[in-house]
Amino acid sequence: MSNALTKQTSKKVGGFIEAQKDQIFAMIPKHANPDRLMRTALQAIQQSPTIAKCSTSSLFTCIVRGSMMGIELNGSLGEGYIVPYGQEATLVIGYRGLINLARRSGFVTEIYAHVVHENDDFEFELGTDKHIKHRPTFKDPGEKIGVYAVYKTKDGVTDFEFMSAEEVEKVRSMSRSGSKPSSPWMQWTDEMWKKTAIRRLSKRMPMSVEMAQDFVDAVAIDNKTAVGETIDIAAQVVECGSVEIPEDEDLNAAIHNSEDPTRGAS
Repeated sequence: MSNALTKQTSKKVGGFIEAQKDQIFAMIPKHANPDRLMRTALQAIQQSPTIAKCSTSSLFTCIVRGSMMGIELNGSLGEGYIVPYGQEATLVIGYRGLINLARRSGFVTEIYAHVVHENDDFEFELGTDKHIKHRPTFKDPGEKIGVYAVYKTKDGVTDFEFMSAEEVEKVRSMSRSGSKPSSPWMQWTDEMWKKTAIRRLSKRMPMSVEMAQDFVDAVAIDNKTAVGETIDIAAQVVECGSVEIPEDEDLNAAIHNSEDPTRGAS
């Protein structure tokens, strides 16, 4: 049943995308490859029965919203992911996705984050002469003790944010899926630590919404997704491109019935 489900769901979502291809592609940033974005997202459905069980409307809006930001979903770049919560597909922006969106703003020239381990040579100081020094130890790094993010603007302004392991774990504990095996926190732990630091640092980045709308939107979506708030992504997509959101059918039940000849028998 899983193979039939992934194929049928992928075909159905792909059909909606093809039917509205012109409107969708018109919203995708010029630097991105629309065909690659769509192909990678559909492959994610084909390769994961768990993702394929999500509603077609949530998959469609997740793919379109990610594509509008030029984010490749479930690809080798690690820019973003389709993460299922029950039968709802959710867009989760990856660490590299946030970095790329910040750089595309044209205001941030450099942005990065690193996890700090207990055996690293590390120190940081706040105050009027704030700074960070970090020499990683790769032979026996030890436990994670924190993470920091740094940015530099085109005007030469630099700032950083350091978060202790306890602070990061507090953020993870507030996530609706922080301890689940399928959670990004469990599958991509280091990247989630880095993204958490960048997300916190973004609150102090001196950029206007106009200069970095996609980055601001991505952080807002990610903040809400992390704590399980409802995001009306469909409405955002419709407003941006007049894309018609598909209505869902009981696709899983239809597939199940077609494969189980005893279903419905008395």
